Formats: sequence, C-alpha cells, structure tokens
Amino acid sequence: MKNKVERRKIRPGRGMTLIDVLVAMGLLSLGGAGLLAVELSVVAASARTRALSAATCLAKAQMERLVYATVVPSSGNDTVDALGCGGTRGCVQQGTIFTRTWTVGAGSPAALQVVVSFAAPSGRQHGVVLHGLR
Repeated sequence: MKNKVERRKIRPGRGMTLIDVLVAMGLLSLGGAGLLAVELSVVAASARTRALSAATCLAKAQMERLVYATVVPSSGNDTVDALGCGGTRGCVQQGTIFTRTWTVGAGSPAALQVVVSFAAPSGRQHGVVLHGLR
C-alpha cells in the first residue's frame, strides 16, 4: 500500500482562520493607539499655542496702556484671563489664568517691560516678555 499525501486546495470561499483574525485585530489596535497618541499631542500643542497667543495679546495691550498713559506707575501686576477679565467689574475669570507684570524704568526714554506668564495643564510655566520705550 502506497502512502499518498493529500494536497488540500485553498478554495476562495473558505474564509479566514482565527489566527488571521487575531493578528489583524492586533495590528489595527496598534495603529489606533498610535493615531490616538498623535491626536493627543496635537490637541495639547494647540492649547499651548492658543494660550501663548492670548498671552501675547495681553502683553501688547498692557504695553500700549503704558506707552500712552499720562501717569505711569514704576511697576505693577495683575491676574487676568484670556479676555482681560481681572475678576473686577462683575466679570468672572474663565479658562487659563495669566499673571501680568510690568516695570517702567527711570529716565527719558523710559524702558518698559511687560511679562505675561501662565501655567500649562502639565504644571510647566510658559510666558511672553515684551520690551519697549516710552
């Protein structure tokens, strides 16, 4: 009696094995996790950029006040939100809170410096510094 080896033909309608399905699911999971990590970093960078833009606008506004004011204090500070609300005049501070500090040097022209800083959700401090003359 001869020992014959049977050859199985792969028919197109047979489907996938359980191993094939598990490997495909694993690869899709890794790809999804990678996309999620990229999305989270983009969202964090966008929030930081938005806060830096608001800090720059707040610094510019304070610099203009110092340049055009008739009486200028030698230094000062305040705490405001992105819209410039300091919690006074009935406004409620919302979102990122910024600390704004300014100094005016003696002499003519007087050197001006405005520093606006804020804490990122990670706890790290960020800020903007503007210099000018009055």
